[in-house]
Amino acid sequence: MTTNTDTATDIPVSAPHAADAPERRRHYTTYNVAVILFMSIGSLSYGYSASIISTTLGQPSFITYMKLDTASNASALEGAITSLYFVGGVFGTFLGSYVADRWGRVRAIGLGAVLMVISGGLLAGSTAVAMFITFRFFSGMAGYILIAGVPLWIIEIVPPGSRGMLVDIHPAMFVFGYLVACWTGVGFYYAHGSGGIQWRIPIAVQCAFPLILLCGLKWMPESPRFLISKDRTDEAWPVLKRLHNRPDDPDDHYAKAEFYQIKKQLELDRQLESSYLSLITNKSYRKRLVYGSLWIFFIESSGVLVIVTYASTFYGLLGYGPAKQLSFTAGWMTISWASCVGACFTVDLFPRQITAGFGLLGCLVCLVVESVLIALFVDQAVPNEGALAAAVAMMFLFPVFFSFGLDGPTFIFLGEIYPNHLRSMGLNIGLAVHALTNVIWLAPCAAGLKAIGWKYFLPLICVSFVGVVSIFWFYPDTRRLPLEEVAKIFGDDELVAVYQRDLESVEMTDPKAFETEHVEIVAKRTEGEGVA
Repeated sequence: MTTNTDTATDIPVSAPHAADAPERRRHYTTYNVAVILFMSIGSLSYGYSASIISTTLGQPSFITYMKLDTASNASALEGAITSLYFVGGVFGTFLGSYVADRWGRVRAIGLGAVLMVISGGLLAGSTAVAMFITFRFFSGMAGYILIAGVPLWIIEIVPPGSRGMLVDIHPAMFVFGYLVACWTGVGFYYAHGSGGIQWRIPIAVQCAFPLILLCGLKWMPESPRFLISKDRTDEAWPVLKRLHNRPDDPDDHYAKAEFYQIKKQLELDRQLESSYLSLITNKSYRKRLVYGSLWIFFIESSGVLVIVTYASTFYGLLGYGPAKQLSFTAGWMTISWASCVGACFTVDLFPRQITAGFGLLGCLVCLVVESVLIALFVDQAVPNEGALAAAVAMMFLFPVFFSFGLDGPTFIFLGEIYPNHLRSMGLNIGLAVHALTNVIWLAPCAAGLKAIGWKYFLPLICVSFVGVVSIFWFYPDTRRLPLEEVAKIFGDDELVAVYQRDLESVEMTDPKAFETEHVEIVAKRTEGEGVA
């Protein structure tokens, strides 16, 4: 079937491959990118707060101040310091979801920023390990409100053809937060002075980023989908128009068509059950819940946060001292961030399951080779320098596969598969699984590495193998589909109110036409026709 294009609206009609049309492939503006970059300061805040603990645990003054060098339960305390962040994250995802659905995506992000500032200040001023652990919990709560809220907001404001690229700014920014945290830790390793400046100042820096975000939050546009869902269409139209306004579309045909599609879809969605329970009782929603939860579980079981958090321990196993450990960790983050930036330009080139499947496969191979090298060559009487260098190389290759294949799709696919009225709930359940998975792997990690060394990687390797097979074999491609049309690939064709390809001859000279039903939609569906 060929692609027909209505000259009045410049919207593809009755074409199974309409998702590949140029106007849907590149319909973003400078304004889109600018607001996403600013809002992604929230992503940076999460990245910094989550990863600063990696270098903090490598700072001698922190170890001494918190008595982790003499405490009999030091490994358990280290496990609590790292894992309580993610326990807090579980609570943060559900709190963020409630606020996002009730008061808006922007206000949820603002709540996360406020909690991040408060918890960061109290962490930096901690006088005992118990106080530090407590406020790591609240810092994790804030971080997960941000890591869930920012991609939710981005997914709902960007055009479908560029969704992968623009949402990938989110992981690129939180990995940049990892990077800044690592190099800050390296710099302060050489700082000398009383009062614990070696670790207190790096932790206090996490307050700066959410403060910047809060200063500009009032100028950030709210999600048009949220506004329309609350019957605030007079507010939604100017937002959508500005998001999609561009010189080659002076009559805003694209924005008007999307406005209509969103509005009609939300009218249909209001007739459907909207609760956490419906994600279990409804067969189609349950399928999405299973796909999304396993997607996150497999990706986080690649071992990425185990490596990020306990990087100093891994390099210590290879025989490197504290200064080298911190430098290697910062180098690892530099490679990871550069790969994330590169992934922004490749993530929409291949189907989601292909990108993620190869990414997880690459991480799996790196982890297997790393385990073999540690098992065979570490703790020898005469160190094998070549083998140790190869082990470091595997560590540095890991983030290339993860950043290109998994970092962005983690959030992109998770946000794409749920319908508008359940997206916040579904995405936040996925991020709760993200947090819980990291609790499972991180809580026993310090003790496990000391007790069994490289064998701690074996469960990660097994789960990752199952994940690679599952993603390649079972997962669908959601790339470039309008969010309102994703239901089709989950067997819910009747729950798609309007397809973009149906917008053939539309008189859209005034946004008020949407309110008075003066928009004429000519359906061109052919029986058995699929979605690209």
